[in-house]
Amino acid sequence: MTFGNFREDWRTVIILLAVLAMILLWRHEAHAQDAPDGMGYYIEIQPVANGPTAYIGPWKSLAAARDVDGSMLYSHPLACHITGPHPPSNCRNTGNGIAYPAGQPYLPAHQIPSSDAVLLPTATTPGQAPGWYRLYYANDGTPTVFPRAQNRKYRALVLSHQGTFTEYKNVGCPGWPFFLVGKGGDGAGDGACD
Repeated sequence: MTFGNFREDWRTVIILLAVLAMILLWRHEAHAQDAPDGMGYYIEIQPVANGPTAYIGPWKSLAAARDVDGSMLYSHPLACHITGPHPPSNCRNTGNGIAYPAGQPYLPAHQIPSSDAVLLPTATTPGQAPGWYRLYYANDGTPTVFPRAQNRKYRALVLSHQGTFTEYKNVGCPGWPFFLVGKGGDGAGDGACD
């Protein structure tokens, strides 16, 4: 850049400033939906209308909580987590999501998970430490979110007809998946097969 041609030099400066402003705006927007200190994003699980509610979370990132919430609502091909909606068929709904008990008809009469993540105080909202979890419903509909390490205990309850697991309708993931709590926002996957 020389100062011999004043008009071209200023155009270059303006273009560089515009690019810098776009980068700064993009970085701000990427973190604009992070939860403030002392708060976290949660998914509400309420299998019976006006019944007991379980909270899954917290996530620091709204995007990560929404990713898991989408899988709570609807099952979809694994490709959705890899390519996103490119092509849109990668993210088509294939049935009920992780939040629905086995045998629940699709489309259910009552939506179990919240339609979007909710911002709540972490000090007073029950939640989970980061890690892999699974949903279990007692016969009365009470939801329990339990860590993967306790799977054998809850499997015994299911086998003795004291409750049920959730079921994910996806040929690539037979059985009941686990879901990742508290991590993500970085595009981390949100489910794992049993």
